[in-house]
Amino acid sequence: MLNSELKIIFEIEENETTTIQKKLIHNKNSRRNKIKLRKEDYEETILKWCLFEYIQPVEDNPYDTAFFPLTSSEALNNGLSANSIINYLNSNLVFDFYQPKENDKLTIRMEYKFPKMYRKSRPYIGDFISLLFNTEWKINRNFDDIYASYKEVKHGKLSIIENK
Repeated sequence: MLNSELKIIFEIEENETTTIQKKLIHNKNSRRNKIKLRKEDYEETILKWCLFEYIQPVEDNPYDTAFFPLTSSEALNNGLSANSIINYLNSNLVFDFYQPKENDKLTIRMEYKFPKMYRKSRPYIGDFISLLFNTEWKINRNFDDIYASYKEVKHGKLSIIENK
């Protein structure tokens, strides 16, 4: 999907509490407040990213006995490949607010634009890309992130612009 002439924009989202405080809706079950969508709008997806700072290693892994974690995909459902993201991240200064350090993690996943419809949650799309920083960004293939604790630095929406 992506060639060498692309630009990936990491848009930072506000805190959810400030967004909720701005919206004040009364009588939420009113017909006036119902969202009417076409099929294309209902199926529309967005890309979300989250940057995590490495804190320390964890000796007891809760995943060992509970369940087996999902592995990072090579590409998302929309054709965006992990290699194209890695090439862009390693060749450009993307995060002006944060300098990545050893073992920091970046996740990119697809979500529905409207995650809840008619008081019901939408199904999980399932694809995500997990990257770890070790002198440069690399795909997380060996579950190295489950043996570490992380703190979220920033999160937001991902936009892709192809230069022609």
